[in-house]
Amino acid sequence: MGSVILGVGAGAIAGEYEAFGYDFERRIGRFEEALQIIRPMLRGEAVTFDGEFYRTRNAELLPKGPRSNGPPILIGILKGGPRMKRLAVQYADHWNCWLTWLDSRVETYREAYREIVEACEKHGRDPATLQKNVAIAICFSGSKSDMPGALPLMGSNEEIAEELARYLEEDVDHIVIKLQPMTRETIEMLARILELLD
Repeated sequence: MGSVILGVGAGAIAGEYEAFGYDFERRIGRFEEALQIIRPMLRGEAVTFDGEFYRTRNAELLPKGPRSNGPPILIGILKGGPRMKRLAVQYADHWNCWLTWLDSRVETYREAYREIVEACEKHGRDPATLQKNVAIAICFSGSKSDMPGALPLMGSNEEIAEELARYLEEDVDHIVIKLQPMTRETIEMLARILELLD
């Protein structure tokens, strides 16, 4: 029972931090402290925490949701370093490999997953217990990527379907697709591509 997944991350856009007056350079430390509060609260614990950024006294999440362990936590990583990978394997139920701003081809995912497996081994977690999500971009013919430097999937419907099928071979649990452009027409085009995967 329950279908909510809590997606969190440290953020990757300095302008968003500056808009709220937060220190962009300290975002990983702030994120790590937040996880030490969020995860046990979701699991039904009363949390007392004294950190550099946050302090709580018997903080509880009420009312409790339908799942005794709360919603699963998803941690998204754009191109995380060792510290973010450690946080993902220590705190996440789902790891989200965010490729929409990078190279959306399966080889990029495969390399990122290899590094996550190494982090799991280093920090004592079975990689099989971590759900694998990937966020990719598809750019349809006649348009161009809206992110400088990004390499979305492109080509004919059959070529894009072939690339998506390669992700299924990687045993990915969830795929998020950013369409470029996002219009009714491209949504209908994606539906036709997905039919090719049946």
